[in-house]
Amino acid sequence: MATPSPPVHVFRNNDAGYLAWLAAHCDGFVVNCHAQPLATYLMLHRASCTWINPPRSKNWTTVGYIKVCASSVADLEAWAHGATGGALQPCKTCRPPRPSGQPGEGRQPSTAPEPEGAKVTASGTIVKGSARIPFDLPPEGALVVPSGLQIATPLERLLAFCREEYDYYDGIADLDPDHILPVDVLATIAMNSFIDKASLVRKVHRGLAARCDPILPEIPAHADLLTFDPDLAAFRRLIHEAVQAAGVLVPRAVKVLHRKRRGYVPMLDSVVLEYYLGVSGKSDRKELLQDRRHAAGVAIEALRVFRDDLRAITGELNELLEALAAEGFPITRVRALEVLVWTETEPRGYYRGARS
Repeated sequence: MATPSPPVHVFRNNDAGYLAWLAAHCDGFVVNCHAQPLATYLMLHRASCTWINPPRSKNWTTVGYIKVCASSVADLEAWAHGATGGALQPCKTCRPPRPSGQPGEGRQPSTAPEPEGAKVTASGTIVKGSARIPFDLPPEGALVVPSGLQIATPLERLLAFCREEYDYYDGIADLDPDHILPVDVLATIAMNSFIDKASLVRKVHRGLAARCDPILPEIPAHADLLTFDPDLAAFRRLIHEAVQAAGVLVPRAVKVLHRKRRGYVPMLDSVVLEYYLGVSGKSDRKELLQDRRHAAGVAIEALRVFRDDLRAITGELNELLEALAAEGFPITRVRALEVLVWTETEPRGYYRGARS
């Protein structure tokens, strides 16, 4: 008797097998997820979706992501629950059938009701009675960040950034997640940390290692900013200790610490901090970033708004991450959002043009 084939196929470091499965199951379904699957990222696609098909990329199961394939959504849903305890997230491009227990497709009602008697026209005008109030619709394909940014062509921008800078920071492996190593400090030179003297490298490394190494093991290596540490107490403690080190304030601290917890610590450099403090009406708090007693608290104020943005556009970021990983640039949602905010708000506008 022939052995029945399993309902779910997991392709890890096996691009040829994955592409053969796609060719033979054009009506099937695919979950894209991290090589070590996490409940926070389980993107469900139709097998025909352009995001997970050639010719978009040459790397499918070999750059930090795997593909889990089946003929039915129910089988993949059962796999996701057993492997991570999480739920599938349907791709917004190919719109696969919703897993059980999720609301149906279609536009969700706004949490903020329109003014009574008002309607929005396709041309971008609020009509209320005889009044016509123009407003700007985001350009097609733009990523709208709830804190107030409209980021045009986000994928092209991220690709341009990664092609120029990925190898010099993000692409450098973290050899010991629970200890700050000299390479963690040296890599930040590429992120404009201005740690540009050997004596400063040694001072910053030794200070951060002494202050942060005892704390890092208490934070899971794959900690997710959206699910771990909801009151940000662990983050506050980590940053507070970091800025007690000589030569370290928040921007330098997070450029080192992002390498240790890439899904949890965003790179809140001076540009990103200034943006988030500004949109939260706390620009006057910026001076306190120079005060080692209060700097971590100010960073938390900015981080809360950043986290709200991250939560609101998780689905859009997940799709961007798939495309980046397929090009050989696996990064986290935290890093993607921070890069997008930085490129939109830094004064030179270096990546705001078409540089891909």
